[in-house]
Amino acid sequence: MMKQHIDIPNRQFDDAVTDAFRDAPACGAFGTIDDLSRRRAVNHIVQKAASAARNVSEVHPRWTHRRVRAAGAIAAVLVLGIALTWYLVLFGSASPAALSAASYFGEVQTVHGAVFIDDDSAYRHAPLPVEKPMRTAEGTALLRMPTGIDWWMASHAAGKINRLEFNQLHVSVSSGENWFRVDPERQGPAFSVLTPMGRIHVTGTIFVVRVTADDVVVTLLKGKVLVQDAQQTPHEVQTGYSIHLQNGQTVPVSENEQAQLRQQLATLHWEESTATPTLTAASSTVDNSATGDTSVAVSASVQPATTDKPADIKQLHMSIQNARKAGDWKKVAGLYKRLIRTSPAGDAAIVSRVSLGDVYLSRLHRYGDALSQYDYYIQSRHPTLLPEATYGKCLALKAMKQSAREQQCLEQFVRRFPGVLQVESARSRLSVLQAKPTLSPDTINE
Repeated sequence: MMKQHIDIPNRQFDDAVTDAFRDAPACGAFGTIDDLSRRRAVNHIVQKAASAARNVSEVHPRWTHRRVRAAGAIAAVLVLGIALTWYLVLFGSASPAALSAASYFGEVQTVHGAVFIDDDSAYRHAPLPVEKPMRTAEGTALLRMPTGIDWWMASHAAGKINRLEFNQLHVSVSSGENWFRVDPERQGPAFSVLTPMGRIHVTGTIFVVRVTADDVVVTLLKGKVLVQDAQQTPHEVQTGYSIHLQNGQTVPVSENEQAQLRQQLATLHWEESTATPTLTAASSTVDNSATGDTSVAVSASVQPATTDKPADIKQLHMSIQNARKAGDWKKVAGLYKRLIRTSPAGDAAIVSRVSLGDVYLSRLHRYGDALSQYDYYIQSRHPTLLPEATYGKCLALKAMKQSAREQQCLEQFVRRFPGVLQVESARSRLSVLQAKPTLSPDTINE
C-alpha cells in the first residue's frame, strides 16, 4: 500500500492567518476579539479538511499517476471553491447563487442556560446555520456574524438568519427580546431585520426589538434606523425613542426603562469608550429639528468605565503583528505587556493576556509566566477566550510537569467546553494521565 502523509504545521498556519487579518482591514472593526474569533473559525475549517483528507490517506497501487493527479486537481478545486465562497460571503461581493449556497454564517459567542439551534442544544463556537430556527428557553445567547454584527437573544426569544442574497443579509425575529449591535464601519452586505409587523433597515447602531403577540416595539439606543411597518410606511427612529409597529406611534423611552437598558448594555460590554453615550433621558433630548441637529445631552451615568486609547492600541497591534512576522518574540511579549499597561481593565488588554500567555508558552518557554497570564484572564470572568485560556493553562501545567493539576485542569476543560476544537486532544491526554497508577505529589498546594 502507498500512503500519502498530510501535514499541516499549525504554528506556521496560525502566523499566516494572523498576517492575513492584518493585511485585510475590511474583515471587521472589532479588533483583537474579532480577529481571534475569525482565526479560530478559519482554523476549524482547515482542521476539518485535514481530518477528512487523513481519512482517505491510503491510495491503492492500481491507481495510475494520472488518476492521482486528477484527484488532486479535483480536491484543489473544491478547496478553492470553499475558500472563495467564504471570501465572497465575508465581503459582500458574491453572486446570489454563491451566497444562497452558504449554509453557515457566523458562530455562537456565548451560551447561558437552555439555547437551541433547530432543536439541538447550542454550544459555544457552534456555527450559525442559515434558514434554521434558533431559540432560547431558560437561557440567553450572544451570536456573532462575520461582518461586524452582534445579536443577543434574551430568554424566550426566537429568530433565524433568514437568507443571504447578492448584497443583502436578512435576519428575522419571531418572538421575545432581541438586541443588535452593528459596527458602523463594517464591510459586507446591507443588513436588515425582519419582524412580523415590518422591516428594520440598519447601518451602524444599537437597538432592541421586542416581539409579542400584539405588537413589535423597536427601541433605539444608539445611532439611527429606518423602520418600515406592514403598510411599507417608513419611520425614522432617533436615539432614545421607541416605535410601536402595531400603530406606528413613536414615543420617548421612560426613565425606568432607560435604567434597565443601561444595565443590560453594561452586562454586554457594548458601551465603547470611543462612542458617544448610547442612551439618555428623553427629557434631556435637544430637538433642533429646524437645523437638522438631533444631538442628545450626556448623562453622567452612562460614561464609559474603561480608559482605552484606541489610536495607541491600534498602533500597538500593528507593531505586534510586525514583530510576529519578524519572529522577534521577546519584542512581541514586551509590546503585549505595554498594551496591557495602556488600559488594564479594557477589553483589548484583557484579551491580550491570552495572546501573551501563548507567546510565553510556545515561543519563549516561560511556563510560569504563561500560567499567570491564563489565570489572570480566567479570574477576570471575561467570556470571549475562556476555552483558549483554560486549555492554555492545562498546557502550561503539563510543561511544568504538574501532572495532578494538569489532570484537574483537563477534566474541567472537557466538562465545560465539549464542543471546542481542542477537546479531542484534551481527552487523549487525559486518558494517558488517568492510566497512570499514581500521580506525582506536585499538586498538594493547589
